[in-house]
Amino acid sequence: MKHNKIYINSIIIILIITLFSSCDDLLETEPNDTVSNDVALSDYKGNLAILIGGYNGFRNTNYYQRDFIVTADALADNIKQTINNTSRLDGIANNRPFNHFNFWSEAYKVIASSNFVISSVDNNVITDASAKDINQLKAEALFLRAFAHFDVLRSYARNPNHVVKEPLGIPIILQPYKTQEAIDYPPRETISKSYDQIILDLNTAFSIIEKNNTSNTKDRANHITIQALLSRVHLYAGNWRDCITASDYVTNNIDFSIETNNYTNIFSKKSETIFGLSYLSHENPGLNGSLEGLFHINEDGIGYGDFVARQNLYESIESGDIRKNLYISGTKVGESVNFIGKYLGYLGEFGLDNIPLIRLSEIILNRAEAKAENNDLSGALIDLNTIRNRAGITNITATTKENIIEATLKERRIELAFEGHRIFDLKRKGSDIPKGNTGLDCTSECSIPYTDFRVIANIPISEIDVNNNVKQNPGYQ
Repeated sequence: MKHNKIYINSIIIILIITLFSSCDDLLETEPNDTVSNDVALSDYKGNLAILIGGYNGFRNTNYYQRDFIVTADALADNIKQTINNTSRLDGIANNRPFNHFNFWSEAYKVIASSNFVISSVDNNVITDASAKDINQLKAEALFLRAFAHFDVLRSYARNPNHVVKEPLGIPIILQPYKTQEAIDYPPRETISKSYDQIILDLNTAFSIIEKNNTSNTKDRANHITIQALLSRVHLYAGNWRDCITASDYVTNNIDFSIETNNYTNIFSKKSETIFGLSYLSHENPGLNGSLEGLFHINEDGIGYGDFVARQNLYESIESGDIRKNLYISGTKVGESVNFIGKYLGYLGEFGLDNIPLIRLSEIILNRAEAKAENNDLSGALIDLNTIRNRAGITNITATTKENIIEATLKERRIELAFEGHRIFDLKRKGSDIPKGNTGLDCTSECSIPYTDFRVIANIPISEIDVNNNVKQNPGYQ
């Protein structure tokens, strides 16, 4: 039980101390070393601080600040590791067993923060705020819980429409663990039940959140953000009509459109971001913690440039497509490479970039695919060509459902490259992973079958040591 006690105590410490240290600019709270668990859970400011700490959980190097995004494209066919590299995230690009996503604990810390806040609201312990503010608090916590559960589910489990062997989902945690005695050790739910809970959380969040607020801070959830995540979740689940409905809500209610002036504004000015990570100068993750550090070497020689675009991806971009300008041709120790230019320290310092987690172009492409799957081919082409035309290329004129879906998936690969989507797009379609020469499976062009155990991540041994009810994924026992 010693490991269990350490585990739960670490969650409490993170919630009460570490999370407070990351929200100084938002709130005036008690000093970090004097905030008690009771205070944190009994007043509005304390719960808001814990909520903001949940958001900040995404800003971890293992999670969206760097590794999750790199891994999602390196496991697939968008990114390769350079011959000369610093061994950061080594083995991922050639799909070496046990080299995979590694954010399990970070995601469940986000979930723990969310559960603390939800429990406070449900138990009516917050008495110093309006009903609207309390509902907003709970809705955002439900959004965060759904977001983190969904990330774990799509990384550590199969898609519900392409199950291999057992339909193992993930542990769904819905209660806060305030003491060692209160903790339970849930097994993995089925994949379908895991999706059901995520969708329930988002629908509940939407039902209680203020709808008249059209402003979008882009780093916290509102009613539009919730529907944007529902658009993604329903797409993965194959709920085509629900995906279309959620996507329509976003496009009908959001107060901006896709970027048409300067494509780099998407990354430098958050012009398409619905939800994402924003950084100030003092929060700069720098060379060792940033996406730019792994994706680029600048003119001053700063950067590792360990992960670069695969030539196949670069060559798939049509002539005249402005998105090709985000690739920087160069050499690294004699190797010809295409560095990745989506994160170039656009905020004025190396490594300092805003990171979009959900943006408007994704929602339009979600809807295009869902419409095609739902046999609305003309509607699908309108959405697909909206994204293509913005990039400066002509309409797709495909006429069959299969060809339109294929074109949409190609467009997603190009439009959303290096934003943490590619491996999931392949998985949710049950597709094999085209890898080229991995040096592990083959020395020429080859694919990793969807049924291969390496397509999903291994659950950390430390988690299984704590919770014996969690079953390891096949192939990693």
